[in-house]
This record gives sequence, C-alpha cells and structure tokens, in this order.
Amino acid sequence: MVMDRIRWIEFKKKRILIEDFSKLGPGAELVNVLSLAHVMICSEPLGSVKCIVDATDAHFILEDYQVMEDFVASNTPYIKVAALVGMNGFMKIAAKDISKNTGRSFHLFNTREEALEYLVENYA
Repeated sequence: MVMDRIRWIEFKKKRILIEDFSKLGPGAELVNVLSLAHVMICSEPLGSVKCIVDATDAHFILEDYQVMEDFVASNTPYIKVAALVGMNGFMKIAAKDISKNTGRSFHLFNTREEALEYLVENYA
C-alpha cells in the first residue's frame, strides 16, 4: 500500500520522514509514492524535513528519471537533509545528476540504521 511507504518515524527523539521505494518498480506505482511524499513534505515548514530515501532493490527506468528530478526540485526548499540508502550503480549516477541539476545534496549510506544515526548525530 502506498501510504505505508511514506511515513514519519521518531528516532532518538528526532522526527524523520521515511520514503520507502524498496522493491518498487517503474511507472504508476512510483508516481503514486512520489505524489504522496510530495504532499507530506510540502506540508512541513521550509528547510525542516530530515528524510531517508530507501531504494533497496528498486527498479527504475530511464523514463522515471525526469519524474524523480521534478519531485526533488519541487520539494528541495522543504528539505533540511536527505539520506539515500540502497543505491545501485545506475541510481548513484542518477542521484549525482539530479543533485547537480537541482542543487540538492544527498548523503549515501548502505543501511537505514547508518542513515538514521547520521541524521540524528549531525542535524538537530
């Protein structure tokens, strides 16, 4: 279910948005998850959202690239910090390109746990 993929958690008394794209395929499901994430992110104060994007075992196609870049560009003003997890070779290249095109920086981690620890230790 789409709503289970985008949710707020509390970790060490810090509120973090989990964007779970793990095992997600290309197309309509991706668009639905991005739409929900956009609504949740844009309902927060500017520069306040700490998030983890988990792309473990996700499969995207080239056509999804522009949709993802548009999503990142539209919610960048609301993001304080973004951590990426589970990025394969293509996704790492796409993330670097999206970062360059949108001005958004990303921090890459192997696991959610590493990302969570980084966010709470480095961003109040």
